[in-house]
Amino acid sequence: MSATRKSDSDSKIRVLLLDTNDAMGGVVRVHIELLKALDKSRFAVSLACLDHGDNLAAFRQIPDIRRLEVGVGTKSSHWGSGVKAKVANVAGLVPFALSAIRLAWFCRKHGVQVLHTSDKKRAVMLTHLIHRLSGVPYVYHIHGDYVEFRGSRRYLDDAAAVIAVAQHKKEHFIDWLGSSMERIEVVRNGIDPESFKPDMSSTLRSELRLPDEAVIIGMAGRLAPEKGQETLFSAFSAVAERHPNVHVAVAGDDSIFSDNADYVSGLHKLISLLGLGERIHLLGKRDDMPNVYSGFDIVVNASIREAMPMAVLEAMACGKVVVATRVGGTPEIIQDKVDGYLFPYGDEDALATVLDTLLSDRTLLRDMSRQAYERFMAQFTTAIQAQAVADVYTRMAATES
Repeated sequence: MSATRKSDSDSKIRVLLLDTNDAMGGVVRVHIELLKALDKSRFAVSLACLDHGDNLAAFRQIPDIRRLEVGVGTKSSHWGSGVKAKVANVAGLVPFALSAIRLAWFCRKHGVQVLHTSDKKRAVMLTHLIHRLSGVPYVYHIHGDYVEFRGSRRYLDDAAAVIAVAQHKKEHFIDWLGSSMERIEVVRNGIDPESFKPDMSSTLRSELRLPDEAVIIGMAGRLAPEKGQETLFSAFSAVAERHPNVHVAVAGDDSIFSDNADYVSGLHKLISLLGLGERIHLLGKRDDMPNVYSGFDIVVNASIREAMPMAVLEAMACGKVVVATRVGGTPEIIQDKVDGYLFPYGDEDALATVLDTLLSDRTLLRDMSRQAYERFMAQFTTAIQAQAVADVYTRMAATES
């Protein structure tokens, strides 16, 4: 029996995924969903992540993976620029190099066959160094435009496989870097339909002390200029009088980052100026998003830019109609006027028109909600994403064997 177990273990493809993010965001959530969904009977999965930060608790809850907690020289946000930042970056080279050596040794000792990195600068640099030290091939996973293209060209060229979360991203890289990027494979993000699903009960109305018949327009995303909360608020002000039982609720981190030092206070001022202080609710950072989505009737995503937004997929998994900006990979998710609506970013009038249409026709809202859920189940579950990634891993391992 023990010999059989050893043989089964040896037959698995050994994968090391690197995540060097120190704050929860779309990339981290993609990694968490993927790590949970990969078939552990086929893959022996390890995760290299930071030994500190808000993400560590979430990573520690993922079952059936091996976790390596490392330090890579991250610096405090207070050291984000100037001379302090340069000193911190130089000092960070020591733990970065030591972690690369440690992980390369791990790869050699345990026979890792595939490295997997996002396109975040720190992660891809660490992965490339591990690749050079160990010879293990890596897959470069494009989520956004986090690495300067000129500097990342070598990392892309050296990658054994390149995947992107949206066709939009693939086309963008082809336009920028030429026909060599035709090899990019599109693997769209997925959501676990057991964690996010329709018809769950929600405590949101009781929390906000709203009656059961109140309608809630929701938004999920940290409070930042690129997320477009002010577009939603202005659009809502145009329809609020016609729909007195409608409220807006925004779930998202309201911490003050370098890119939104004045934005959060500006949102509060806008809410006051619009006279909607009793009807716009800022929920702050939430760790119970299935509960929050279940309390929403309509979900708005007003971002200036997106790759393959998890917030849109999560809402559709909960059977919610999403009204979203026509940017990035979002049109690859939503079929306009079929299972959701698309509008030009920043166009508060267009958003107001769509909201008024949905709020005035509950039959349309119900039917479109069903369409949204059916589209999600057909194309955007974690099982679909994990199978596509597994196919990439399998080809890479076969090439090396």
